[in-house]
Amino acid sequence: MRADRTGREHGESMYMVLVWDVSRTGALGDVRLNWEEETGWAYGKLGLSWQEADWAPDMLGIQSRDAIVQEPLAALHRVFASPSDVADAAQHLVHHWRLPGGEYPGEWDQAGHVRAAIDAFRRRPTACT
Repeated sequence: MRADRTGREHGESMYMVLVWDVSRTGALGDVRLNWEEETGWAYGKLGLSWQEADWAPDMLGIQSRDAIVQEPLAALHRVFASPSDVADAAQHLVHHWRLPGGEYPGEWDQAGHVRAAIDAFRRRPTACT
């Protein structure tokens, strides 16, 4: 898991990356979930030989040249989907290597607090200003 933000030059956008390696997926390949505060959740299926790209703010998301599939995780309709919905969708991807059949339309009940924390973070004084 990686949670971080882009630099000021990229708007200090918050993101999170979750990766399950081949040992968890039944030797099919790696599964990667990516969350960005503006776009929500996306997923990627990575082949057995993928190499992590050098991390850079302009390479958010599933930017691996070896990705078999990479697209939004449409079942999670909200940017701030509930953690249990994210876990359920991830479990389905990891164990079955395919998207869940259901829909997860609800927003997490703590989404307002997360948005407020992100806004407070952006308003903080910095040594560079």
